[in-house]
Amino acid sequence: MLNNFTAVSYETGVRATAVGMELGIGRVGAILGPFVAGALQQFYLSPVPMFVSIGVSAIAAGAIILLARQPSKALSSSLEAAAGLPEVAQPAS
Repeated sequence: MLNNFTAVSYETGVRATAVGMELGIGRVGAILGPFVAGALQQFYLSPVPMFVSIGVSAIAAGAIILLARQPSKALSSSLEAAAGLPEVAQPAS
C-alpha cells in the first residue's frame, strides 16, 4: 500500500526515485526491527515495552501519512522549467 501512496504523491519525473527511497527506508526498518525488538526483550524481560514501542510507532506512522500533502503543481512546473524540460500536452479526460 505504501508503494502506491508514494507513487501517487510525487510527480512522474521523480516517482521512481521516491519509490526507491521508500523501499530503502523500509529495508533499513526490516533490518533494525528485529534487532531493536530483541534488545527490548533482553533488557526489560517484559512484553510491555515492546507493545508500547509498536503502538507509538504505529501512531507516528499514521499521523505522518495523514499529514502528508500533495506537492504543489507550481513547484513542479518551475522545476521542469529550470531543468529545461519541454512542456508536454496533457491527455484529455
